[in-house]
Amino acid sequence: KTIVFDKTGTLTTGKFEVSELNIITGDDAEVKNIIYNIEQHSSHPIAKSLCQAFEVNSLKLELSDILEKKGVSISAKYNNETYTIGSSKIIDSDKKHDLFLLKNNELIATLNIVDQVKPNTKTILGNLEKLNYSTILLSGDKKEKCNPLANKLNINTTLSEQLPQDKILKIEELVKTNPTAMVGDGINDAPALAKATIGISL
Repeated sequence: KTIVFDKTGTLTTGKFEVSELNIITGDDAEVKNIIYNIEQHSSHPIAKSLCQAFEVNSLKLELSDILEKKGVSISAKYNNETYTIGSSKIIDSDKKHDLFLLKNNELIATLNIVDQVKPNTKTILGNLEKLNYSTILLSGDKKEKCNPLANKLNINTTLSEQLPQDKILKIEELVKTNPTAMVGDGINDAPALAKATIGISL
């Protein structure tokens, strides 16, 4: 009677659009090229969308020391400079942006992105509510994005800013109380899906 939903690519389309790119330091084309090349090494829906957005006029760069921290960031070295793209977890800042680009730990650009709810999501959640299922939104995204979505879809409980390991612990905890299904995209949340009584990958 408990169904847990991931947000990105599950309740939403997972096809992001860059609504704002603010370059603090550096050349516009160079920053886009860096983002495009680094994000090619990630399978996350946001990474794929950024690659699509910045593919035009981008050239292949020779990167090294590529490191992805699931749910946090991806970094790489280019010309002996370290570039990191990630969420607010990588920077001590009160700036309200979705993504941050650092060069040697210095902020050089910020990005905001938008993602649309799938057309049938509200209908499906409404049907589950009529059947008395307890619904939970379990997402790595910020509460500023999760809470309005949960309210819009009448989801009972919202757990935001959850890292992949946090999701695993939460599912383990829920399974001890009730048989629990988890619905996700099977990318970052594959280990959590495996811990659920039933794991459903879209």
